[in-house]
Amino acid sequence: MKYPKFLTKILQSYFRFLAGGVVIVVLVAGYLLLIAPKITELKTSQVTAQQGAVSELKTQQLYADALAKSNTAFATAIPAATQKKIDTFLPSTANFPSLILTVKNMVTQARLTLNSISVSQSGQVAAVSAATPITSGVTSNAAVPKAQAATATGVGVKTQDISISVSGGTTYEAFKSFLSIIESSQQLFDVMTVSFTSGGDTTATTTGGASAGTATWSFVLRTYYLPTN
Repeated sequence: MKYPKFLTKILQSYFRFLAGGVVIVVLVAGYLLLIAPKITELKTSQVTAQQGAVSELKTQQLYADALAKSNTAFATAIPAATQKKIDTFLPSTANFPSLILTVKNMVTQARLTLNSISVSQSGQVAAVSAATPITSGVTSNAAVPKAQAATATGVGVKTQDISISVSGGTTYEAFKSFLSIIESSQQLFDVMTVSFTSGGDTTATTTGGASAGTATWSFVLRTYYLPTN
């Protein structure tokens, strides 16, 4: 097929411009058909994600404001002195130094001598409706004391066991006095086990009376704490 001379001349003279125009048309069409929709999709996704983040931030801010109001209302409704008593009754941490000091003070108040003490984590309770009964040890003439802990309910309540050995009491009254101090403690304690070893035979005193040998008492006390985190 033979093209007219003027058409051939036009093609030869303007071929570069025509080819460039075709390339531009292809590029524009490719951009409009392929790239532009992708860009629009990405922009839409970014806007949606940003809106979601803003919404989540507003929700968290509302929650923080409500929590701050609740804390303020709690602090207003319950006096600081009462809050301190609650924290003492059921601490939020396993404060070993404070716990050991509390037990030591109770022993001193009962005019006994603390021979040994050890603290261990004993586990976690979901609900405690009554204290575990005391099991008496070997040479036992000790009565079972009243259960101090009526309730300690709530998932997450953890326990600590304190094993102590005390001496210095020569009468049953000294034993009951120590139990009474444990019972009246501001921090919650349960007496899990108790046993004693007799200090020996009765000996004569310089005034002509009699003195019983010093007994050694062994206790396992259980206390509780509720972690806040």
